[in-house]
Amino acid sequence: MDIVPLDLVAAAAGAREKLARLARDAATEGARGPSAEHGRPVVSGAAREAIFADALLGALRARLEELKSVAK
Repeated sequence: MDIVPLDLVAAAAGAREKLARLARDAATEGARGPSAEHGRPVVSGAAREAIFADALLGALRARLEELKSVAK
């Protein structure tokens, strides 16, 4: 039995990479100018990824809480 399932670890790594990429894209779009239409897809993508990452962190936290209670 893995302490943290490998699929959760892989999903966390993927979420981190996507958020980093979207942060770079948002910074690039912001540097191009104040056009809201160009930045909207980047910001909405970042919001979706942030929501996913938050849910993923919740799943990881729940798993670690289970392990904590078993270890007591």
